[in-house]
Amino acid sequence: MTEEQINKFLAKEQEETEAALWGDAVKFKPYLLERVFGDGMKLIYFGTLDDRPYWWLVRIDSHAEENGVWYNFDEEEVYRAIEEECGFHDAGWGDDDDEEYAYPVIESNSSAHWGLIADFAKGVDRYGLPIEI
Repeated sequence: MTEEQINKFLAKEQEETEAALWGDAVKFKPYLLERVFGDGMKLIYFGTLDDRPYWWLVRIDSHAEENGVWYNFDEEEVYRAIEEECGFHDAGWGDDDDEEYAYPVIESNSSAHWGLIADFAKGVDRYGLPIEI
């Protein structure tokens, strides 16, 4: 894919969306991390258990995940990059801190999850289907 096609795809992915967790829906625009890891030819969603249903969009190296196995991928590095760009909230265990914080601020000390959205090098989406712009 060309950089122009990638940018069009990224713009679409950053449009307002609705996500729900346990029946509670929120509308938000997924945040695209400015930092690009490696060649940036794969796009993943990256979220944490405490920040669900929100997620961040992250461009990672085309070799980070192959055949369903995540190699050359450091979730802690992505987590820290989000903290640096977006800020973080750290209420701690059992803390009754009522301080307001809002996405794209990330909750510290929370387990991460991620998955493939698109492989720009191959021009396919998470299902292996051609990306249509």
